[in-house]
Amino acid sequence: MDKLTEDSVEMKIGIIESIVDSVVCDFSRIAHLRHKYLNNELVIFNKELPVISISREYSKDTFTVNFFSFVEIDLSNVQVMNLHTVYHDIEILEYLNANDLKLWFYNDKDLIMEYNFVKNYQDIETLSDELLLTISILFFSKLRIRDLLNGKYYELRSVLVN
Repeated sequence: MDKLTEDSVEMKIGIIESIVDSVVCDFSRIAHLRHKYLNNELVIFNKELPVISISREYSKDTFTVNFFSFVEIDLSNVQVMNLHTVYHDIEILEYLNANDLKLWFYNDKDLIMEYNFVKNYQDIETLSDELLLTISILFFSKLRIRDLLNGKYYELRSVLVN
C-alpha cells in the first residue's frame, strides 16, 4: 500500500470512529440509555446492564463494525438444558438467517446475539444513518429473539409435562 493510500485509509478510519461514536451517543440519548468505552469496546447500557457492545475491525479495503448483545433469559440449570434444545428451533434459525444474526452460548448458559456490519471505505457517506438504523433494529431483534426463545421453551415444557 503506498503512502497516499495509507494516509487516506487512516483518515477514513478516524472519520469512521467519529461517526460510530456520534451514532452511539445519539442512539443512547434517544433511547434514554448511557454508553462508555470498556476494554476498547463501546458499550451501551440500560441502567447497569450492557445492552449492546460494539467493536471495530479494519482491513485494507473494508471495515467491520461488530455488535454483540446478551439475550437476557433468567433460567435455572434445568431450564438452560432445555434452552440448548429450543435454541435450534427452525423458527428461531429462520429469524436469525433472515436478519444475518448469529446466536451462540457464552459460559454455556448465556446467549450472545452477534451481527457484523461490513462496509467498503468508499461507502461511508450514509454510514451514520445505516448504523443508527442497525443499532435500533438490533435492539428490537434482541427482544424478538428473547420472546421466541421463551415461547419455544414454554412449548417444550408443556410437551414434556403432558
